Amino acid sequence: MKRYAAIGALALLAALAGCQSGPKVAATVSGEKITEEEFFARVQEVDAIELYGSARSGGSAKAGEYAMQQLITERIMEKLAADKGVKVTDAQVDAYIAFTKKFPEAGGVTGPNPMRSEAAAKREARMQLVIRSLAMKPLNIGPADLQAMYNQLKPRLMEPAQVRFRVIMVSSKGAAAEVMKSLKAGVSFETLALTKSEDTSTKSKGGDSGFVPEPGLPPALAAAIKKLTPNQTAPDFVSVTFPGQQGQPPVTRFFLPRLLQTKPGRLMPMDEVKPLIEGMVLQQKDANSPMRVRDLVRDFTDKADIKVELPQYKDLVQKIRDSLKAQPQEMPSAPPAPGR
Repeated sequence: MKRYAAIGALALLAALAGCQSGPKVAATVSGEKITEEEFFARVQEVDAIELYGSARSGGSAKAGEYAMQQLITERIMEKLAADKGVKVTDAQVDAYIAFTKKFPEAGGVTGPNPMRSEAAAKREARMQLVIRSLAMKPLNIGPADLQAMYNQLKPRLMEPAQVRFRVIMVSSKGAAAEVMKSLKAGVSFETLALTKSEDTSTKSKGGDSGFVPEPGLPPALAAAIKKLTPNQTAPDFVSVTFPGQQGQPPVTRFFLPRLLQTKPGRLMPMDEVKPLIEGMVLQQKDANSPMRVRDLVRDFTDKADIKVELPQYKDLVQKIRDSLKAQPQEMPSAPPAPGR
C-alpha cells in the first residue's frame, strides 16, 4: 500500500509540475486566456505602419501595449459575435482582402499594408467583417436588397479594357533611331528596354508595364497598341507631347510598344464588390449603423471581465474601454469608377 501511495504522490507531483510548466497567462477576457507566448508572438508582428496609425489617432505608440490592446479587443469582438449569432467564414475573409487590394481607397476599409503578415491581414479583415455583420444583422438585409443596389451601381462597376505591353521610352528622335537600328540587328526588345529606355518605372522589368486601363494611356500610344496582336512590336516609335509642369514648356517623349496581353472590359461581378454593395445598403437603410455598433461594443465591453496579469499593462483595461467608447466604426463606401 505504501508503494502505491508513493507512486500516487509522485504522479500528483508530476501533474502539479506539469501545470506549473504550462503556458503563463498574460490576460483573460471573460475567462478566455491570452497566453504570454501568444502576446510575445503578437508583439513581434507589430510594424511601424500600425504604430504610426495608432499614435496618430491617440492610441498607443508602444509595441507591447498596442499588441495587448489588439489581442483583448479581438477577444471581445469574437465573444460579442458569438453572443449575437454572427459568423464570419474564411471564404468571406479572403473575399474581403481581395476587395481591399482592389479598392484601397474605399472608405472604412483597411488597405494593404506591405509590412503586415498574411495572418495579421486576415485577423484585421475578420474584425472588419464582424463589425459589418453586427451592423447588418438587425436590419434583415437580404439578397434582394444587395441585388437592387448592385443594379443601381452597375454604371460605376464597369471595368475598362486593359492592356499589358513592353515599352521603350526615349526623349529624342536620335535615340529612337538607334533603338530601331539595334532591333533590326537582332537585339531583343527586353535587352533594349533594360539598357536604352528612359522610363524608370518599367525599364528594370524589361519594359513590362503590367496591366494598364486603356483610358489611362495617351491617345496616340493607345491607338498604336490597338493595332498590334500579342507579341507584335509597333513598326516605329510613337511621339507623345505632355504639358509642361510649373510653367515649363511641353515635353515630347517617344514610345515603342510591344503588346503582350489584352483584357476586354467587363462588369465586375457581385462577389468581387460585395463589401461595397453591403456598405451602400447599410448606409441607405440605417445611416446611424456605425454609432449603433459602437454602442453595442461599448456596452459589451463594459460588462466583460477583463484582467491583465502583466503589471506594466494593468491600466490598459480602462484605456480599451475608453477607446471603444469613443471610436465609431465606419463602413466601406463607393470607390471611384474603376480605371479612373
